[in-house]
Amino acid sequence: MTTTPTWHATALNDLENSGLSVAEIAAKYKRSVVTIRKLYQRSGVVRLNKPKTKGPTKRDNRLPISREHHAIGIRLNMARAGRGVKEFADTLGVSHVALAQMEVGQYDFRLSHLMAIAKATNLPIDALMQSFESNLYKNGRTNARH
Repeated sequence: MTTTPTWHATALNDLENSGLSVAEIAAKYKRSVVTIRKLYQRSGVVRLNKPKTKGPTKRDNRLPISREHHAIGIRLNMARAGRGVKEFADTLGVSHVALAQMEVGQYDFRLSHLMAIAKATNLPIDALMQSFESNLYKNGRTNARH
C-alpha cells in the first residue's frame, strides 16, 4: 500500500480554494507543473477560485519608452498614411501588434527594425531617431519619463 505525501493534501486544498495558478502551486511545493497538473486531473478537485488570467498588459495608460521611441512612432504613423496595419507590418517584417506598439512609442527596437523603418520612411536612421523636442517639450510640456 502506498502512502500519500503530506504535500498532496495541502496542494489539493490550494488548487480548490486559492486563486493560485498551477505554476504558482508547483513553485510553492517545489514540484514540476506536470506533477501538479496530474494531481489536479486525478483528484477530481473543482476549482472554486479560478486563477486570474494573465496576459499582455494593456497599452492604454502606458507612456512611451522615450522621446526618441515616440518620435519614431509618429514618423511610422505618418509613413503608413492610408495603408492597412497588416500590410505595413509585413513591409517592416513585424507583427501588427508590434507595429501598434511601435506607433505609440512602447516598443524597444532592434537595429534590424530601425533599418527596415528607415527604408520604409525614406529617412536615415539618425533623422528617424531625432525627437520632436523643439516642438513638443520646450514649450513647457514635461518629459514622458522623469
